Amino acid sequence: MSKFKEAVQKDVFNVFLNIDEFADNHTIDGKSMPALIDENEAGEREIKYVGYGSGTYKRHLLVYVSEANFGPLPTIGRTITLDGKTYRVHDAVSEDGIHAITLEAITSGGSNRR
Repeated sequence: MSKFKEAVQKDVFNVFLNIDEFADNHTIDGKSMPALIDENEAGEREIKYVGYGSGTYKRHLLVYVSEANFGPLPTIGRTITLDGKTYRVHDAVSEDGIHAITLEAITSGGSNRR
């Protein structure tokens, strides 16, 4: 790995997934770990609330987590519990030890709450 790539990877873990900087501790499948939940990026990727029936919406959020903490990349369709709420994996990619996992859930009403 080049020195530049090593520096970038170090920054990702020391800043991006640092609970004193951007990340927060979340409980994922019963295990506490630093994670960054980004609902704005999900919107940028055109993954928004999608009408799913009268008063029901399909809700997406993007979760960034370290592969070292989370484990292997989850398969699409797998169920994941995030902070006590159940979601289905809509998409998942991994790059340089960071998983970007798009989760979806069916919610009632137009609330933006998790």
